[in-house]
Amino acid sequence: LLLDSDIVIVAEVAQLWSMFDRFGPNQMIGMGLEQNQFYSSLLGSTSGALGLNSGVVLYDLRRLRASELYKRQLEGFASQRLPVGIPIKPERTRLGYIADQTLFSFMSHPTAAGAAELFFVLPCGWNRQLSPQYWTTPGFLATHQCSGPCHLLHANFKPYKRLLEGGIQSDPTGRTCGVRAAVEGAR
Repeated sequence: LLLDSDIVIVAEVAQLWSMFDRFGPNQMIGMGLEQNQFYSSLLGSTSGALGLNSGVVLYDLRRLRASELYKRQLEGFASQRLPVGIPIKPERTRLGYIADQTLFSFMSHPTAAGAAELFFVLPCGWNRQLSPQYWTTPGFLATHQCSGPCHLLHANFKPYKRLLEGGIQSDPTGRTCGVRAAVEGAR
């Protein structure tokens, strides 16, 4: 289990750990979806790409070490033979400052040589991203919806760490997963 340092867990960690029990036989990496349009704009909104966020990652290390598909994917990306068939704009093929997240988003793409099967998507409440970076972008609310309970809050935008503090103070139970409650709590 790997967590960013800007995470607050408002549920039992054992509940997050139990997500390993929900992995399918070929799944070995559990991550939440990116709750904004960053990867849909990078990969094309009709591509079916997931766009994953690495603020919370569950790694089944035994499966990763044994997986030939995972090894082929890593070698392919490291040698720049992949991503083949992924509609990425040529100027956007660098992994950048969020390299692990971008790599896994590329790997989870439906055309990435079958690597989508490696990933388990965590329920949105296990990586509730609070960044306002894309709030004014058309379509933001559609990608940022989360009807489940908030178990973990992720203040994934540096100037916005205070929102996390305010949200926790206004609803320390984590029952609210909406943007409005978090914003009102930060005031």
